[in-house]
Amino acid sequence: MVFNYLIIHSIRVSLIVLVAIFFIVILMVFLLDRKIYLGMWAGGLGLFLANIILLMSVNYSYGNEFIILLQRIFSSLGALLMAEGCMKLLNKKINRSILVFLCLNIIAATNYALGLMPIRFLLFIHFTFLTYVNVYIAIELIRSKQYIMFNKYVLGFAFLAWGMSYAVKGIVFIIKPQFRLWGVVTTFIMTLFFLIYAIFAFYRHKTNLLYEKEMCFDDIFNYSAIGMAVVGVDGSIMRGNESLSKILGYSCAELKGLYSKDITYEEDMDMTLKGVEELLSEKKNSFQVEKRYCNKNGHVVWAIVNISLIRNKKQKPLYFVLQVQDVTSYKTLQNELIKSNEKYKTLLNSYDNSIAVLDKEYRYVVANQHVVDTINHQTNKNFTLSTIVGQKVKDICPNIYNSDIFKIYKYVMNTRESKHDIIEFTNQKGYTEWYELNVTPSHEGILVIMNDITDRVKDHQIMKETIELDRLRTEFFANLSHEFRTPLNIIISSNKMLLDAVNNQEGLTKDYAVKYLRASKQNCYRLLRLINNIMDITKFDSGFLHSNLQCWDIINVVEEIAQSIVEYAKNKNIDMIFDTDVEEKYIMCDADKIERVMLNLLSNAIKFTHNGGTIEVKIFDKNDSIEIIVKDNGIGIPEDKLNLIFDRFRQVDKSLTRNQEGSGIGLSLAKVFVEMHKGTIEVFSTKGKGTTFLVKLPINNSCILDEISISKQICDSKIEKVNVEFSDIYF
Repeated sequence: MVFNYLIIHSIRVSLIVLVAIFFIVILMVFLLDRKIYLGMWAGGLGLFLANIILLMSVNYSYGNEFIILLQRIFSSLGALLMAEGCMKLLNKKINRSILVFLCLNIIAATNYALGLMPIRFLLFIHFTFLTYVNVYIAIELIRSKQYIMFNKYVLGFAFLAWGMSYAVKGIVFIIKPQFRLWGVVTTFIMTLFFLIYAIFAFYRHKTNLLYEKEMCFDDIFNYSAIGMAVVGVDGSIMRGNESLSKILGYSCAELKGLYSKDITYEEDMDMTLKGVEELLSEKKNSFQVEKRYCNKNGHVVWAIVNISLIRNKKQKPLYFVLQVQDVTSYKTLQNELIKSNEKYKTLLNSYDNSIAVLDKEYRYVVANQHVVDTINHQTNKNFTLSTIVGQKVKDICPNIYNSDIFKIYKYVMNTRESKHDIIEFTNQKGYTEWYELNVTPSHEGILVIMNDITDRVKDHQIMKETIELDRLRTEFFANLSHEFRTPLNIIISSNKMLLDAVNNQEGLTKDYAVKYLRASKQNCYRLLRLINNIMDITKFDSGFLHSNLQCWDIINVVEEIAQSIVEYAKNKNIDMIFDTDVEEKYIMCDADKIERVMLNLLSNAIKFTHNGGTIEVKIFDKNDSIEIIVKDNGIGIPEDKLNLIFDRFRQVDKSLTRNQEGSGIGLSLAKVFVEMHKGTIEVFSTKGKGTTFLVKLPINNSCILDEISISKQICDSKIEKVNVEFSDIYF
């Protein structure tokens, strides 16, 4: 008994060790092989062997429910992996019925382990599943038309035999569920068969793959359209193909006796050696270089060479593989093209105009240096010719893209009609420029020729402005002559009438004398006003006109001026209205100049307002400024004259027979006075409905009490100022 036990125990241990070795081999095949079906077979076989180990490790007993559960799971999953591997081999998908059987098998094993199912029912389901899987695989293999290593019939009948063995074992174990050594041996033999097949297929695949690689390399090497060579680490040429032979003029046999340095152009040796050193130092695996060779006839051959270093498993360098592409014709053409482009660029840059070709996406295809200079001027950047070519207009120069220039580009691109125009353009700095633009359709898109004519236009404008200024000066001096002559004539006439009356002692009454003395005095005021205005304008032009800023109650200053002209307004039956939203407001200002501004605005209002009209003077405190409004409902100003009334020498009515007198410098001087206070003056008018002047004066909070007290002194007689300013109004 003891002897028999020892023999059986020794056999069991030997089988466990043998199975463990097979399991390790299977695991290695599974890890190393790249073919999916072999890997799955290896996994399945491994699970079968694990099942055998479990079975033998518990003295071949069916009494341990947990071990039986693991056995069923391992063998079921092993069968599934074998089936999946075969389906991958045949490029098919596994049948769903196998997955259903697998689930039933695992559920049955679980129920048995929980004591919910008898062993016989479990064995029936388990062996039925294994039989079905193997028979299914056998049928699929035998029916397949694919090439399978060994023979598909051998492999198919092997699976069929395995399936039948499971059927027999199932019947026997269901009748009497106990351990039988022949069942284990049968499973082990079938597993061993498929293991040997998997290992053989693995190494056969590796051998074929190596052979195919060698054959593939030889075919590529010998029949490649580009030159190829194998060069030793010492630089000796080991072999070269026919294409390389044609490039260099040496036969394949002659190439074998040469070194790389023998055929390399001397000046390119250092460049090549540097790349080789980087390969040997493992900084790179390969590199590309454009170099020159000397062929057998002594001619220079340009080539692009790819050099790769081949190493053995120990990373020791074996040899270099060179791929040599002859680019001599391309290089010659490139050099000719470079020369042609240089001539083309020189020709383009010799023009004074900006010349460019844009494609249909408005990218610069061709451009000369003047285009670059124009773009840099517009964008205030430092583009070069190489940086703008290939770029879109909107990305390089948004100013042009958003201007009328680009609208012409689009028009020509869409209509294919040429366009010539002069464009006024505002650059990034806000300056106005003018360009003469010629755009014509081309094959690529459009041809643009642009000429900067800003200087020419400005010269023309200056000339026009000079002519206009001369004309205005002529008109002004003619008007000024009239303005001087008219009051002088009146003064002379008045004095003559008085002198005649005194000499003749006839008709000289008080009323008679007062009449002519008043006329003489009014025209003296008129001359004084004219002279004062001319002197102030001259001072301003010379830079000698200054303001005397003090702290004044601006409300009081304006109100007193408005009240002082009420009598003049009554004489024309005009209503004067004064209104303010604040009773007192002190600001830093030159009261004399503010008074003259107000007198000028009010005298104009009285001049050009009909009898029975209304003049309004209103003041508003805007916290940071004071707004003074002078509004009348007189004859108004034509819209096209509104932008002229503040210009010097300008008048709405320029004729010498106009209804109202004036020199044309009053409003321009008023604007000067307002701007000396850092204020603004605006005009709004509708012809026939009246005119509104708006004066804005900034509020300066630096007023102090001492200045206020000084400013309350009466500086001048306002009546005198009114008389002077209103001297050209006759009733």
